[in-house]
Amino acid sequence: MPKGYLQEFDKHLAELCFKATFKGAATEGQTQACFEETDTEFIACLAGTNSLKDIYMRDLDFKLVSFPLKGKVHRGFLREAETVLPWIRGMIRDRNKKVVLSGYSFGGAVATLVARFLTFEGHKVELVTFGCPRIGNKEWALERAQPHIRYVHRSDFIPYLPFWMMHDAKAIRVGSVVASPLLGHLMYIS
Repeated sequence: MPKGYLQEFDKHLAELCFKATFKGAATEGQTQACFEETDTEFIACLAGTNSLKDIYMRDLDFKLVSFPLKGKVHRGFLREAETVLPWIRGMIRDRNKKVVLSGYSFGGAVATLVARFLTFEGHKVELVTFGCPRIGNKEWALERAQPHIRYVHRSDFIPYLPFWMMHDAKAIRVGSVVASPLLGHLMYIS
């Protein structure tokens, strides 16, 4: 892949599909999000981890801390959610619009926490995550605040980490794993 290709792709995707791209840095990592607003919905999509620095500064900061509403959650995820939340609040112009949040991996965890805050504030929120890791303790997980559609690839181990935390929704498992002796590795089939 040519150098800079992914950055160019991200730039064009943002220009074609979304009105804004945001990067925050509460823990010296970067959270990337794309936003869109229609007549009836506000949509935010949060990206997953994209650097080793992010893994060290956010993903591995898994100490359980009190969640402002109920239970305890992963400290790294909560810090980023608290960074993204004011931006999202500021972009929602109409409280009557449905808020649709989505995220992949780390972005799914942050989107889940942001959804919990916005639901508590009275917004109608829908949440869709892909490969979202575990976020909080049992008390937090049992407080299902908003609808959450959670997709997990059968062979992805990230949604089962950290082992001592829990999810707030059941998974929809997709894909299968096929061993390929010719290629010498496993292939993931959707």
